[in-house]
Amino acid sequence: PRDGVLATATSSNPVTAARAWLDANRAAFGLSAAQVDALELVNSQAFARSTARAVLFRQTFGRLSSALDGQVTVGVAGGKITYVSSSVVPSTQQPPAAELTAVEGWLTAARNVGRTVKADDVDLLSTASSALGWNRMRVPGFAQEQLARLRALPLANGTVRPVFEANVVDTEGGTAFAYTLMVDAVTGKVLHRQNQ
Repeated sequence: PRDGVLATATSSNPVTAARAWLDANRAAFGLSAAQVDALELVNSQAFARSTARAVLFRQTFGRLSSALDGQVTVGVAGGKITYVSSSVVPSTQQPPAAELTAVEGWLTAARNVGRTVKADDVDLLSTASSALGWNRMRVPGFAQEQLARLRALPLANGTVRPVFEANVVDTEGGTAFAYTLMVDAVTGKVLHRQNQ
């Protein structure tokens, strides 16, 4: 709208107002009321020198948070809904159970970026306390701890895959080497790679 207002907020609480607006407009996002209720609150960030807030939600699929996409940001300012940006995926599919371990997922990611490591050389320092947390690993030849966590990757065709979000990072020898990869936790196929 020309005045920049999508709707009047139904609550003085920005998170409640944002979720209520999403629920009222869920058909535009291809979501059910239950899916809107299940959106995970990531952050309600205040703007500097302003009462406006950016409320960020993330989709979950079963017990897994979305790794890429599956997010929606709602801007709430002055009792109004003023902005919405979304990459949510209209899918009710639950990802299959992971068959790989976090270490296997990280090793696949490392091989994909040209860093071959033997499984026996990886020291698993801590395992995730839930499906949402990081598994931390110490690996010879890498200056930093390596990380992998189980997430869900919604695809454009409506399917949802379990993936290990694996960070392969090294600054050994003064050069920066950093990648984030999504490794299918069933097939071991790399579905996404990003150079950091």
